[in-house]
Amino acid sequence: MTNRYMPNEATCPVDLELLGLLLRSPEARVAEIVGAQEPSQRAALAVFCFGRAHMRDLAVQIARRCRFETLRQHDGLIGELLIEHLHAEPVKSRGARRSVTLARAA
Repeated sequence: MTNRYMPNEATCPVDLELLGLLLRSPEARVAEIVGAQEPSQRAALAVFCFGRAHMRDLAVQIARRCRFETLRQHDGLIGELLIEHLHAEPVKSRGARRSVTLARAA
């Protein structure tokens, strides 16, 4: 299914209400919600979120609950990127945020 407002944009594999809940939830609640999903839907959601910079942390949290084979089967290239990301990056808290710095105009 395509998005009629943005035809080239992938459709979210879950209800937007569920996606919003996941974005607002702490990591333990994300694990609980995602654990109730089918493995293929979990992988699809991880890949969907990984393709959006503002949802990368959520994608990694979801991908941690997926089997590597399922991630590869769902989307080979992005699945592999997620797997590499999981191996390379230490587990970090979702609450930790980078500070924002602004360049000074001369």
